[in-house]
Amino acid sequence: MSNASATIFLDTRRALKDGSFPVKLSVYYLGKKRHYKTPFKLVDEDYKKIQGSNLKDQGLKNTRNRIYKWLGEQEAIIKQLERFDFDVFEAEFTKDVRKIKTKFSLEQVQPFFENYVSKLRAQERIKTAESYQSALNSLLQYRRYLKFQDITPDFLSAYEIWMLAKKKSKTTVGVYLRSLRTIYNLAMQRGIVNYAQYPFKQYTIPAPRKSKRAFKDEQIKTLFNAKMDDAAYARALDIWRFSFLCNGINLKDIALLKWENISGDYMEFFRKKTENTKRDNVLPIRVHLNKHAHAIIKRWGSVSGDADQYLFPILEPGLSVHEIENRIANLTRTTNKYLKRIGEQLGIPVKLTTYTARHSFATKLKNSEKVSLSFIMESLGHSSIKTTMDYLSGFEDDSIRKNHEVLMEGLE
Repeated sequence: MSNASATIFLDTRRALKDGSFPVKLSVYYLGKKRHYKTPFKLVDEDYKKIQGSNLKDQGLKNTRNRIYKWLGEQEAIIKQLERFDFDVFEAEFTKDVRKIKTKFSLEQVQPFFENYVSKLRAQERIKTAESYQSALNSLLQYRRYLKFQDITPDFLSAYEIWMLAKKKSKTTVGVYLRSLRTIYNLAMQRGIVNYAQYPFKQYTIPAPRKSKRAFKDEQIKTLFNAKMDDAAYARALDIWRFSFLCNGINLKDIALLKWENISGDYMEFFRKKTENTKRDNVLPIRVHLNKHAHAIIKRWGSVSGDADQYLFPILEPGLSVHEIENRIANLTRTTNKYLKRIGEQLGIPVKLTTYTARHSFATKLKNSEKVSLSFIMESLGHSSIKTTMDYLSGFEDDSIRKNHEVLMEGLE
């Protein structure tokens, strides 16, 4: 039996990208020492904790148990050798590390998330990739070495409470946990976890409804009659008007419009937001361009009019995906800044933003007895009537006031 010995240590010479350090294996034999990689990594503070005897953190206890179980397996390899030899040990050790490292990695949530984020970026879905990355960063802040086995209904509830205590909104919690659910479903497809463990059966992801505010007819009329002397203000207001007139089209889709989307008095486009859906035979959104929409295009449209040129001079050919996203983000930020000021100048009580154009468009159609719900659905680019009904759900303030007046009828 070999008289070689093995131990572990934290290699603090160089930190990894996430701020942790690799746990290394040291093997001693006849005054010689060699170091080997292990499947483990820890921050210095946690490594010191697992060395102590009074460890209370259950997650760190589990990590310590895995590390020392693994160390015991390496010591067993050493003991099996009649005469220790580093080369012989390394051959067995390498096989063992490959097997354990693969299992260890599969248990971790982080690699699944990072792989999915990489796929999103490859598909040029930059904003979605950033959203998933933010979700991962938040989850790792809450639980540093998160495994799929850790994700239980209790864990999800505790994470929600933790997020709310940090003054994060329920909307943000919902976005992050829907991202986690997608990753969990991928792991389930890979057989890393089974459906019997599925935590989202018992835990409901928060999905608060936003208070949607649409402008009344007189407010919309005010916005269309307003005159702006400053070009920046006039452009921002025309963007709002164009969105309202064109089925509530958002700024990203406005920026991506090309002259080929225009044919006489009609415009057709696909929503960038839904272009990655798996629905077959998705129809483009078709818009009738009235004289006001034509006037806005004439005021701010690109001069060339070539089919493959952008309709508005917001973007130009040759920009990278990141440059396009940054350009659109700057446009949105600047436009909303001016719209807020315009709304205040015109005395509109609800904050004027680009999004209010979309909801005002949909609500005005809903309030008209001449327009069907199916037409509104197609105009907004929704995939189902239910989506449109959810989007338009809720009563306007005037309706709420009138309905509550019934309470006192015959009592005053």
